[in-house]
Amino acid sequence: MLPGSFLVMALYWGLVYPHRTSEPGPVSYLTHGANSIIIALDVYLSNQPYYLLHGIWFFVYDIAYLLFTLVYWAAGGTQCDGEPYIYSVLNWNKPSTAGFYSTIVLFGAVPVANLLFFVLVGCCWQGQYRVYTDADKNGVHDSLEAGAGPAAADAVAET
Repeated sequence: MLPGSFLVMALYWGLVYPHRTSEPGPVSYLTHGANSIIIALDVYLSNQPYYLLHGIWFFVYDIAYLLFTLVYWAAGGTQCDGEPYIYSVLNWNKPSTAGFYSTIVLFGAVPVANLLFFVLVGCCWQGQYRVYTDADKNGVHDSLEAGAGPAAADAVAET
């Protein structure tokens, strides 16, 4: 969820907000800003590992959302003001524009955001990269101090 919430925030404030004719309400600030901060704080405080392979779920999430916007448009869904899209950049009445943004997000922004948060969480927030090992499966890593090397894991595993 960390790269997903960040991408939602970045895309909203970078692509949707500049085209608004009125000031967004509190829900927009909470949905497209505070949500990302809360998720980042949760990841930081919980010290959960971020596995690069989990980016697959981020990719699936984005594909599902894009398919949802396409089905919503095809079914005749509209905004409250009658516009046939959820966000103007994903207006499927203009398939070349919607397809362009979809492609850039899926094959550009998603991999970059995934890699960014892998490095941020693994290197900066936890101070170490975590590699899934047999020790993780047995819960041995919980008893190790941060930064302890493989020799410490082997010593704990032998006890």
